[in-house]
Amino acid sequence: MAEFYRRVLDVKLPFEAGASKLLAIPRDRFIRRMILRGTIIGNTGASVSPHENAVLNVVKKLYLIADGADLKFNVSGFDLRLINIYDMSTQALTNSLTTTTGQTGITLGEFEIQRDFALLPRDLLDFSALLPAHMFNTLDLQCDWGTSADLGSGYTITGGEIVVQLLEVVPERGEADEVADLHLTTFEEALAVSQPDYGNVRDLPVGRFIKRIGLHAIRNGVRSNALVPAYKVVDKHEAKSYEVVKETWALSQHEDKVEHQLEALITGYTQIDFIAPYNTVGYKKGDLALQSTTSIAGTVNALRLIVEEIG
Repeated sequence: MAEFYRRVLDVKLPFEAGASKLLAIPRDRFIRRMILRGTIIGNTGASVSPHENAVLNVVKKLYLIADGADLKFNVSGFDLRLINIYDMSTQALTNSLTTTTGQTGITLGEFEIQRDFALLPRDLLDFSALLPAHMFNTLDLQCDWGTSADLGSGYTITGGEIVVQLLEVVPERGEADEVADLHLTTFEEALAVSQPDYGNVRDLPVGRFIKRIGLHAIRNGVRSNALVPAYKVVDKHEAKSYEVVKETWALSQHEDKVEHQLEALITGYTQIDFIAPYNTVGYKKGDLALQSTTSIAGTVNALRLIVEEIG
């Protein structure tokens, strides 16, 4: 039988406005899941107005770095929360901010997000993918913190921290002989003009197997279902060209709700789930692209891709 170990790390990732903080992760066993529980402490003014993504706005970027260079994930706190909701059909903690005014030294907000290093996150006995922490010389979690302004107006952050919990596993002999390696990476593109007829083209990462692609759309500064009315994934490898996926945003979201048993649709986010991981081994840059129809508005428009790869 496999042996599981669950432990909270004694050392925490402290908040420091605008800084990058690093935490060494133990390298004793395979890691099945990493849970991050955050608390933000501070003051509220005479009036407050929280930003859209609330407390997770202050978690600008999370990195897990093996041996100094191998990025196992590179994702914002809010984007990781979106992945969690799709994986688990729910969320552990909402990321709402307090709206109580005139307070000092209170908990402004809390969050809980997690990274599952498995192909089937809900199945704890799925060992087809694990993080082999014991095989690395170093393994570091880095958090790029934001500032009080990222929460909204009327908030002043005075402290905070992230507590890390690991779910580790020692599989039975033979269960983890061929363990897949997962990478979660974010790519963001600012959009300056509207593009009809799939005119916005973004090259996708190649060289591994793509498990899924998350699409996070920002239109006029807020999450929106109107920025990308339609999109497709086009394969041009070896001089051929064909559409791997072709969807409208609305249909894609409704498929998400059924396939992931979501409690509700998430404004500004949808996901491409490949039924079988898409093989791009041997591809070169430009062989695989996301082409989208875009309709911008206002001043801040961006399409963020969250790509999970195997290999």
